Amino acid sequence: MMQSVITRMAENSRACKTWAVTLVAAILVVVARFGGSSGDSAFEPETALIALVPTILFWLLDSYYLALERGFRERYNDFVARLHSGETCDSEVFEISLNRSVQGPTFACLWRFATLPFYAVMAGVIIVFVLISG
Repeated sequence: MMQSVITRMAENSRACKTWAVTLVAAILVVVARFGGSSGDSAFEPETALIALVPTILFWLLDSYYLALERGFRERYNDFVARLHSGETCDSEVFEISLNRSVQGPTFACLWRFATLPFYAVMAGVIIVFVLISG
């Protein structure tokens, strides 16, 4: 059961990246299609900066799922170590919970290799888009 929770957290993290790319690309396409330097355009190029909002939100959500996954991995590894040493009891077999808060680890995961390069590049693409189209 613990392994399925870990797998689900990893899948949620992947889904965050997929949705972030899709949503940011859609925003940039709309701004590129309907924006422009002429006075009759629907959007100014700076409107593309709105794509930074979902980028930051998905970065936080992705970091949260990564922190949960890491917490459950630690819990699983601890359980297996105690199982092999014979220190577990029957009531622990179906217990699926974390021993700690995930708030601190979530903010630590913001700067991990699994999240920072991906969302930094996405934010960079948005900024370059604004500079080029402006």
